[in-house]
Amino acid sequence: KVYKETGTSSLIKLTISGSEPVNILIHEVQRDPLSDQILHADLYQVKMTEKIHTDIPLHVIGSAPAVEELEGNLIMNKDAVEVECLPKDLIPAIEVDVSGLRTFEDQILVKDLKIPEGITILDDPEEVAILVTPPRSKEELEAMETEAVAETEKAQIEKLEEEAEEAIKELEEVLSI
Repeated sequence: KVYKETGTSSLIKLTISGSEPVNILIHEVQRDPLSDQILHADLYQVKMTEKIHTDIPLHVIGSAPAVEELEGNLIMNKDAVEVECLPKDLIPAIEVDVSGLRTFEDQILVKDLKIPEGITILDDPEEVAILVTPPRSKEELEAMETEAVAETEKAQIEKLEEEAEEAIKELEEVLSI
């Protein structure tokens, strides 16, 4: 419940029976692949006077005119940015307003993100965080589907060839005995 509310970029005060509360961050959450229930999480105690490195997720707000009017596809190249800051400066998420994405040429770079004072982004400032791509034509979608089918068939053929080679080697070993 706490992880759902705080994520990995918010400080949590943890009290263990009878001891003083300590500030922690949740990291490395492992989930059951079938039920999606949390199986394990690492808890890191932080010193409030030392800078930490962590990821802060990006949350999209608003709507992009290039998506609404031009039927483009909103692409999030990054869903989080790596930062360095004092624990007191941590924020749960960075809100990114996409209402400025009016054309397919418009992009939001890492350096364009609105970051509070005290937080330093460690990612490349010129890296594209969010953009809108043009919609795909029917022909492009069909070509992509054909390519995917061809790749699948190629992989199946290669697997059959490997199995045949192994069977031949086994047969040769049996016959040479």
